[in-house]
Amino acid sequence: AMKIGIHQHVFTKKLNRQNLDLLNVIRDYGFDAMDVNVRALDIPTARLIGKRARELDLQLIGGGSLPPDKKLLSKDKPKRREAIEYMKDLVRKVHELGSTFYGGIIYAPFSVLTGRAPNEDERNYAAEGLKEVCAFAREYGIDVGLEPANRYETYMINTIGDVLKLI
Repeated sequence: AMKIGIHQHVFTKKLNRQNLDLLNVIRDYGFDAMDVNVRALDIPTARLIGKRARELDLQLIGGGSLPPDKKLLSKDKPKRREAIEYMKDLVRKVHELGSTFYGGIIYAPFSVLTGRAPNEDERNYAAEGLKEVCAFAREYGIDVGLEPANRYETYMINTIGDVLKLI
């Protein structure tokens, strides 16, 4: 059966205890699923949102791009490590939501552009980091998805072909 979902940003930038009833509204509108920005959540709030979603039979999908200071594509290994650990924290939040999927523009900061195509080192750094994050996510039963985005949102992955080159 087909499910219809919507991104939380259609309704709010941040889900929290004060607007938790928004999940009821989304379900009442007929949506079966919601894409949640896990960057803005802490673990207790993720648990609370997950509990409410289960009560409503609303499937949650975890997403969250890297913020500009998390540099998975950096030549600097400690900066790459910081980005990988950050993504692992996002996976933990996805798990607390009760979701089995983490995805989106998770391979690079959103709207950070270089004016050129990614180079081989950047592709290798992304592949190496994402491989580690995927192995970590697998321990939680979470699948990881890479969302291609247009060239005005990212220079890293713009097509399915770019995804296939990376994996």
